[in-house]
Amino acid sequence: MERPSGWTIYTETAIIYQIDAGLGGISNLTGNFGVDNGIYVWVNGVFKFGALEPGTADGAPNFEYDDINLGSLPPGQNFIQIMREDNGGGQGYHVQITGTVLPPPNDCGTVSTSSGIELIAAPPSVLNGALASNSKIRFFFERDTSLPIGGVAVDITAPGTYLPFTPLTPGIIPAGTDVKSCFLHLDRFTDGGVSGSVTFGPDLEVVGIIARRTNLNASDTVPTSPGVLGAPGTSYGTGSSRQTLEGGFIGTFTDTITLSTDRRTVTVSWAVRGSLLDHARIILRAAETDADGDGIVDEDDLCPGTASGDDVDANGCSDAQVDGDGDGVSDPGAPSGGPSGSTGSDDCPVTPNADQLDFDNDGSGDACDPDDDNDGVDDGLDNCQFDANTGQEDLDGDGVGDVCDNRNDLTIDIKPGSSKNPINPGSKGNIPVAILGRAYLDVTRIDVTTLAFSQYGGANVGASPAHDLTDPVTYAEHLQDVDGDGFTDLVSHYKTRDTGVTKGVPSMCLYAKTKDNAVEARGCNLIKTVGKK
Repeated sequence: MERPSGWTIYTETAIIYQIDAGLGGISNLTGNFGVDNGIYVWVNGVFKFGALEPGTADGAPNFEYDDINLGSLPPGQNFIQIMREDNGGGQGYHVQITGTVLPPPNDCGTVSTSSGIELIAAPPSVLNGALASNSKIRFFFERDTSLPIGGVAVDITAPGTYLPFTPLTPGIIPAGTDVKSCFLHLDRFTDGGVSGSVTFGPDLEVVGIIARRTNLNASDTVPTSPGVLGAPGTSYGTGSSRQTLEGGFIGTFTDTITLSTDRRTVTVSWAVRGSLLDHARIILRAAETDADGDGIVDEDDLCPGTASGDDVDANGCSDAQVDGDGDGVSDPGAPSGGPSGSTGSDDCPVTPNADQLDFDNDGSGDACDPDDDNDGVDDGLDNCQFDANTGQEDLDGDGVGDVCDNRNDLTIDIKPGSSKNPINPGSKGNIPVAILGRAYLDVTRIDVTTLAFSQYGGANVGASPAHDLTDPVTYAEHLQDVDGDGFTDLVSHYKTRDTGVTKGVPSMCLYAKTKDNAVEARGCNLIKTVGKK
């Protein structure tokens, strides 16, 4: 605005500068001042600077006060107020104010536009005459919203180039979809055309474009329809002047809209005449990405990170992601079955175990369970892999633990010291039988109450010990080392007539059980019957 070039001595003068900061505002507001003598500065009523030093009223580049930070100006009209005082002497006043003009606000994401497109803030109106320009198509953000019940009808849903009277690709963007809406508007002073393009950032994609009057009117802001797409406070109108993709040719121009294959760029070539307008509403949503490149978008991919080239099922899961050991049984928690359709929940996820056997029912399959019987002894060392045998007892030393050995053999010696073991079935005496101790057999494990001597070696068959071996003294007398091998043997005696031995029997057997785990055992020894019976 105009200001006086000189000042009367001994005066105080106030000046107000009105500044339009546009739609985006001004940042980095800086003042340079030359004055004789005092100066005081306010920005929109807020004091920013003051000085009373005598000096000159020089201007650029020798301002008395330079690079004074005045803050910033918000969009629209602003006021800078300056009071200057003169105490006599020189006269004059110089002021220079600079700043950075900011672009209009935009929430259509990261946007780049060609020269034919001007990015603006949502205007009060897009009616005829409100934003006329022979060189610019105006583009502005309308709103973020979640689409209402029934969704929104659009005219273009697929990439391609669309002209008046050519087939469109209409569709419905479903209710509940979170979208951004942005608007293109052309209104010229004279008949003619303008072209331009808008490119959105990689985080957004165009899901639909509304370019026909019916759908434009239906999706404008209506007070009784919350969730529609128009900008709050913008007047759109519903008249027949909205002609995008509904008009014909104007000279060499005809209306076209092109949606790029990647759904990020919208290119328009529009022509209007008279009071006609070209409008298009662009609807955006978060871009569908496929980080692992398996053909299933991340939003729907239940198995992200699929290896390159692997086949996947409809949920984006490869066989390797849901069945790591390839045995046809799904890994625990697998969200899908993969192309091969694995099922179940694998009790050995990293070890093939198609039969899913789990002997001890501990949830870890036999194929990967280091201790199948849970007896605290690893399978590789366990003499009974599938039967708990914590003490690893092996009565007959055959490497098969007592609890799983279907035959525990005792080493016995009938009539110790005799090589032929003669027995007279008619004898009224006793037959001595020794259970020979070994490194693997402690004979004190034998339950003497279970001893039975016969030609069959069965329980409760034949003769029981002739002496009361449950008596500690008697029992101690029968613990001997009859074969001199350094291991204690258990010697018991049986009445011949009680054993059932008959002439010609080739062998006799002793049956017993262990005291600690009631394991059955038997041992047999060759004999030679003598006498008449």
